[in-house]
Amino acid sequence: MGLKKIIIDYALSIGFDICGVAPPVSSIHRDYFLEWLKKGKEGTMEFLVKYKNLKINPQSIFPGTKSILVCGVNYYNGEIKRKSDIKISRYAMCRDYHRVLKKMLKKLFKFIKELYPEAEGRYFVDTGPTMEKELARLAGLGWIGKNTLIINKNIGSYIFLGEILMNIGLPFDYPQPDQCGKCTICIDACPTGALEAPYKLNASKCISYATVEHKGNIPTFFDGKMDNWIFGCDICQDVCPYNKNPSITKIGDFKIRGEILNLFSEDILKMDKDKFLDTFSGTPIMRIGLENLKRNVHYVKRGRHSR
Repeated sequence: MGLKKIIIDYALSIGFDICGVAPPVSSIHRDYFLEWLKKGKEGTMEFLVKYKNLKINPQSIFPGTKSILVCGVNYYNGEIKRKSDIKISRYAMCRDYHRVLKKMLKKLFKFIKELYPEAEGRYFVDTGPTMEKELARLAGLGWIGKNTLIINKNIGSYIFLGEILMNIGLPFDYPQPDQCGKCTICIDACPTGALEAPYKLNASKCISYATVEHKGNIPTFFDGKMDNWIFGCDICQDVCPYNKNPSITKIGDFKIRGEILNLFSEDILKMDKDKFLDTFSGTPIMRIGLENLKRNVHYVKRGRHSR
């Protein structure tokens, strides 16, 4: 346990909140995931189909993987008191977590190589072809809740995940038991019915999918159901009892930018490319661009006016 403790202690010292080690086993959800794709529940997220074989088997990503270090960061950045007529997910109103976590993982892996020069591996945030939530469950970081997100009993579900696949054999951790019980608050609160059953998400019905991942015009299915969200959606997390009294993140990069929180729909519709860059540079919103952000605003405004 010596090497593992040294690594995890260092990970916690550089800003990670929870860490554990998962075995490099094929996904137990393989058949469900492939069937989920076959039914088209990924919507227009073609990358899930393209990398499906990599996602279900860590060994196909990095042959020789002996253990997977999974790390999580609490990104809860305080109560949001909106005056605006639009809503943006809390994770998108701060620095892009991909940049932050990749920098942290790079630093952590450099430390591991200093301890163990023979170490080889690859690290990913959620853009990598891994089943990161399942790996987090196997590593003991939490359980996969009925909203299909990782929930940790101490810090809730506002968690960013990163993992390092390594040729080092560290002792594995044990999964935490599911603690959702009979609760269905997240399912009941979803305005689009994207949570079709406990632990089963139809991504093509999800507001986050529609505003971030969907290509082209937003489907009419979402008419009147967007609840003013123009980028992402936090509903199934905000209502979760495990997020009732969350602690504030220690990471300064995840502090909410006031200039984004206080934007109104008309501010975005009047933006040019320079203003868009000034306002959203370094945030996850950059990935959809100004045209799609305005698309989302127009759709939400049209839904309000049609009621």
